Amino acid sequence: MGEAAETAKNIKKEASELIQKIDNLIDKKGFITDKEAEKIEAAKKISELKKKYSDETIKLLDKLGWDGKPIENTNNTQVLNQMDLNALKKAGLPDSKGACVFFSTVYGAADALGITISPQDMSAIYNKAKENNAVGSGKWGIYGVDSYPGIIKAVAEVKGADARNISIPDTQIKTTSASGKEVTKDIISALQSGGSAQVRYSGHSMCVTGSYIENGTVILNIKDTASPNRKTYVDTSTMSLYTLNKENERVPSDRVLTHYLPIIKNSNVAVNKN
Repeated sequence: MGEAAETAKNIKKEASELIQKIDNLIDKKGFITDKEAEKIEAAKKISELKKKYSDETIKLLDKLGWDGKPIENTNNTQVLNQMDLNALKKAGLPDSKGACVFFSTVYGAADALGITISPQDMSAIYNKAKENNAVGSGKWGIYGVDSYPGIIKAVAEVKGADARNISIPDTQIKTTSASGKEVTKDIISALQSGGSAQVRYSGHSMCVTGSYIENGTVILNIKDTASPNRKTYVDTSTMSLYTLNKENERVPSDRVLTHYLPIIKNSNVAVNKN
């Protein structure tokens, strides 16, 4: 009787140990290890992403840690029309053409700082920037930007903002549509930081105000101060610039990408638009 009891005890112990080993192996994921389970989950995630996004978009999401939700800056939805010379004169600005770089830089800086610029603010910023030799030296025309950091400084001084956490290159970065992947990554990264960006197409600069994904491809929202009420976009799969007609159909532009300028906020994160 004693021997039978001991045998039963040993069998129970071995069974208990075996069950523990099985539990450790399964861990509610099947007969696989944790690492294998993680690989399967990652594969499932990629499979789901492939149903929604292009391969390039998936790579971008992975690099930036972006969830793909739209990013939009709405601080300056109403901007001056640089082509309306009477409106410029009324605001106290030079009634001259060619304000695209200056306006796009000012609105981009304001978006990054989280402030709104009025026409009177724009005039005060122009005067301050000119006083600091950041605009209108004559080399690039009356609205030509001579110092991008100087424009950021002028915006901050006029609006009483702290721009120490805003960084901007000294010059626009030369590029082409062939480098679209890198350009898109830099622009989305700037938007994610709470900053903004500027793009230049065939001699015309515009402000990037947000991004979203359409049919698996990243689209940039563009604010064009030469036509503020016209919806303008960039399809990052080709870096092509386009607008929409009344039927909501794409109208491609002949302009080509030549430069871009990321304006980065070194703290804070842009709020996703739900």
